[in-house]
Amino acid sequence: SFVSCIRSSAKGNFVCVNLILIASSYNQPKPDQANSIMANLSGMQSLQTSQSLHQPRPAVRSRASRNQLTVRADAGDERPMPKTQNRPKANAPEGTPTRVELELPMRPRRNRRSPTIRSAVSETHMSPANFILPVFVHDGEKNDPILTMPGVDRLGWRHGLIDHVREARSYGVNQVVIFPKTPDHLKTQTCEEAFNPNGLAQRSIAILKDTFPDIEVYTDVALDPYSSDGHDGIVRDDGVIMNDETVEYLCRQAVSQAEAGAGGGSPSDMM
Repeated sequence: SFVSCIRSSAKGNFVCVNLILIASSYNQPKPDQANSIMANLSGMQSLQTSQSLHQPRPAVRSRASRNQLTVRADAGDERPMPKTQNRPKANAPEGTPTRVELELPMRPRRNRRSPTIRSAVSETHMSPANFILPVFVHDGEKNDPILTMPGVDRLGWRHGLIDHVREARSYGVNQVVIFPKTPDHLKTQTCEEAFNPNGLAQRSIAILKDTFPDIEVYTDVALDPYSSDGHDGIVRDDGVIMNDETVEYLCRQAVSQAEAGAGGGSPSDMM
């Protein structure tokens, strides 16, 4: 026998057609029956194609409407939430000043309205013990004013440095960081003066630790004070900074400063 089963179901804009043909070896279908079935199938497909061509497509939602909340039970059920009623705009009383927009993420006025509240909620307490005093030293006896830094002197490493640090200690500042001015005749392209055990920075560190054993001394780990080119690193003849070779000398500089008595280094060389 010859059995055909056609099942169609509308989903969107297409029709799914399943055809099951079971042919028995002992009972073949007649030619006219087979032609009739195939004609029916062809007619259904043509009809569905014609309907899909003339059926208007659903409108695409614009970006402006995507922010509307929807409730979706399944893939085929999408219903917009009902819009809330517009509330009447509240008006300020007459005489209210115009508000100036302030760029504040919060308004912590409660925590600063009185000295008692401020002292109760403050988390940071600054004292002279928190400060590090920068000192600028040169290889001389007298202090030289720094014209580009009014009120600041370049200190003589032997006397001016000691007097200045002693005054700072009287206020409770017991940490310093040293910035040396290397004499021009000691500056080279390879900056070997940076790790000279008897260099200006090393001598300044040693005399501070000998005079004030409990002081904490920091240093500037960088090669530019010792470079005749003025760069933080060793420069090739084509103008390229030699990064890895510079790091080697920075390590030697840091070790030399630590051996002189420094308690910490500030890696400012940018290599």
